[in-house]
Amino acid sequence: MTLFDEKAIQCMVILFCMIFVRASTGHSAIWYVDSSRPDNNGIATNWATAKKTIQAAVDVASDNDTVLVTNGVYATGGRVTPGYSLTNRVVITNDIALRSVNGPDETIIQGNGQMGGAVVRCVFMNGGVLDGFTLTNGYTLGNGDLAFDQSGGGAYIVNTSITNCTLSGNASHYQGGGAFGGSLYNCTLSGNSVVIGETDGRSGYGGGAASGTLYNCVLSGNWAYGHNDSSYGGDGIGGGAFGATLYNCTLSGNVAQGGRNYVLGTQGGARGGRGLGGGASECTLYNCMLSNNAANGGYGIYSGGGNASGGAVDDSLLYNCILNDNSASGAVGGHSAGGGAAGGTLNNCTVIRNRATSGGGAIIGTLNNCTLTQNFAATSGGGTESCELKNCIVFYNTATSGSNSSFDYLNFCCTTPDPGGTGNITNEPGFVSTNDLHLMANSPCLDAGTNLTEITTDIEGISRPLDGNEDGVAQCDMGAYEYVNTNATADPDVDGMDNSQEQIAGTDPLNPLSVFAIESIINVSNSVVLSWPSCTGRLYSVYASTNLLTEPVWDLTDITNTPGYGEILKYTNFNDGPRYFQVRVRRP
Repeated sequence: MTLFDEKAIQCMVILFCMIFVRASTGHSAIWYVDSSRPDNNGIATNWATAKKTIQAAVDVASDNDTVLVTNGVYATGGRVTPGYSLTNRVVITNDIALRSVNGPDETIIQGNGQMGGAVVRCVFMNGGVLDGFTLTNGYTLGNGDLAFDQSGGGAYIVNTSITNCTLSGNASHYQGGGAFGGSLYNCTLSGNSVVIGETDGRSGYGGGAASGTLYNCVLSGNWAYGHNDSSYGGDGIGGGAFGATLYNCTLSGNVAQGGRNYVLGTQGGARGGRGLGGGASECTLYNCMLSNNAANGGYGIYSGGGNASGGAVDDSLLYNCILNDNSASGAVGGHSAGGGAAGGTLNNCTVIRNRATSGGGAIIGTLNNCTLTQNFAATSGGGTESCELKNCIVFYNTATSGSNSSFDYLNFCCTTPDPGGTGNITNEPGFVSTNDLHLMANSPCLDAGTNLTEITTDIEGISRPLDGNEDGVAQCDMGAYEYVNTNATADPDVDGMDNSQEQIAGTDPLNPLSVFAIESIINVSNSVVLSWPSCTGRLYSVYASTNLLTEPVWDLTDITNTPGYGEILKYTNFNDGPRYFQVRVRRP
């Protein structure tokens, strides 16, 4: 059943269901950990007999068991990564759930040391699930296997996942200062770094995370450093992430920093290292926000500073992303390019207020249905340089030469001056405002693009093409936002939701099979899992009540304003007895 909240008619759609939950009679066990216990001699079957260290409880747990950890700092105990050399505070190799009682603010797994000697990574996982911890001060070795010994300072994850965790202040020698591999859900990665204090000229990859898949995560203030060297400085690649796939993530204040060439001598080509992809490098990103990230070239004494490219992203594939206020800065003697993006492909993205020497918004890339405005280049290509663009708006950018576009190939785009090509217009685009890049009803960009088979929705998940100018023909608009010109109370697909509700839910108002509905209710052990399809650009919350009296009390669950990413979202209920649920959706 689908309900509509009349008190929030402009901002929210609600689903409703009732579930009766019974406790499971399964045979899985629960084991207990408490850092205040004197030792590990307890049998861990209740809080009075809890283990002192997490590893001690993990060692007695079997598949499908749960290890519960109460408040405390867990900075003792350890286990070497199986088959390798690096010690970890916790090693999980079976299918267990390791959960904190009160979340990451209260439950801390702490590694040890500066890179090199007796260092300790926080967690190694080759099975199970980690839920609700802070992982901090984890470090890797500076030698041994590049992956298992030198990557993933906070967590090294193999074919499994962590959720609701904070990874901060960790460091690795090679890849993934915060985490390497696996899947991360609703995690925060901040202040992690890769490659510190070394002098072998090697590159560092993914200050926050490398490899793996991240959902609804925040990556902020992470650094990827290139090693300093007397010959060539190493490259810093992917300040926030490298080689990963990210859904609905926020990347801000991350830095890719090239290493220094610090000796004046006769090395013919020696120079500082490059900074590539302040936010992300060689990644695929869906519905992400990238702001205030930086790619910086390293200082070079002999032959000059290192180059920098991709303040937000370098050589990446993006769908429905926002890139704002990022920068690429070459060191003295170096060049910078692509303040927003360098290389790669951008679909349905907005690129605004980014800076570089050339290609302030983007350089040497492919852009479809993107909006680029207010970007700056010190020399050429304030908006774009050496790019291929279709259905894009490139307007109000600044540069010494080619304020909007330089050496680009444009078709069905809105820019000035006329770049040649097919279907381009030079009229002002008609944004709602400087900061609201939606199109107004009289915009010349409505229905002025060409329909691309790979572009079926806009940046907010609205179907495209639509007939924005009401001439009877559905044609794609230019830019990242498709203009919606429909009767709000009409229901053309007769699915019980009018156009205004469908727009809020992110469903297709012309497709009766595109509905906001609960997909499945499954009993799992001592819980019930509620699932529903999500839409990009929407936030979901789950409310629960124990009855449906005249004025039932709806309590917010731990699913609160969770971003959708075009995949199935789930809520797990552990409470016994009947429960009534509402799933609510709104726009940010």
